[in-house]
Amino acid sequence: MVENESGYRIQTLRSDNGGELISNEFKEFCKKNGIRRQLTTPYTPQQNGLVERKNRTVMEMARCIRNSKNLAEEFWVEAVNTIVYLLNRSPTKEVYGITPEEAWTGEKPNIDHLHIFGCVAYAHVPNEKRSKLEDKSVKCTHIGYSEVSKAYKIFDQKKRKIILSKDVVFDEEKLYEDVINDVVEQRKMNISQSIDKGKEIEIQSILVAEEAESSNSRQQKFSKWVQRGHNQKDMLDTNFDRRMTRQQIRVNFILMT
Repeated sequence: MVENESGYRIQTLRSDNGGELISNEFKEFCKKNGIRRQLTTPYTPQQNGLVERKNRTVMEMARCIRNSKNLAEEFWVEAVNTIVYLLNRSPTKEVYGITPEEAWTGEKPNIDHLHIFGCVAYAHVPNEKRSKLEDKSVKCTHIGYSEVSKAYKIFDQKKRKIILSKDVVFDEEKLYEDVINDVVEQRKMNISQSIDKGKEIEIQSILVAEEAESSNSRQQKFSKWVQRGHNQKDMLDTNFDRRMTRQQIRVNFILMT
């Protein structure tokens, strides 16, 4: 990609002794493409000081922007990518008067689309992905910029996935924690509703079981009265079960006859 964009071929590559850089596959690739390898002495990063210092700068800046918005450590990759994206569009003494992006492409980059990393972002939900009554936007977290399209990278906490969208409204005063708190409160509400519904079903089950047990008890008492030779008038006069309604007594008499 570098050779295609710049028109220059890579002649020499200097690196440390990382496993991915000294593997047989990578050695064969460099040999096939005529790239000379230069390796630093083990545990001597100062021999590649320029790259190591830049790497330290990127990691420290990534740590700062992640901690400033209290983002989880899982977003460190997105933080590093965002820092590199910003550094390529920032002035530097290595290329005086222009940015690295302009020196590489020959075009002055536009920075009007930049927003604070980790802020709350409301992404528009297309009509094809929602019903008429569902929300038109979803609350997410801004975690960078797409490398393949003119879109923002935002993280949907509820679905736990990264979304690419160009129709986004940003609230740069709010933190990632605000999104987390909203999701937690929604889950608590859902759990509470599930518990309440479960209790209601359990209570209804208990009432049905008690009613069935009471009905069986009344039927047993009725059978005993019949076995003892009592007639219907005696049973009504005695009122053998005060809890029985007239409808229940009428049904029992019909069954007996």
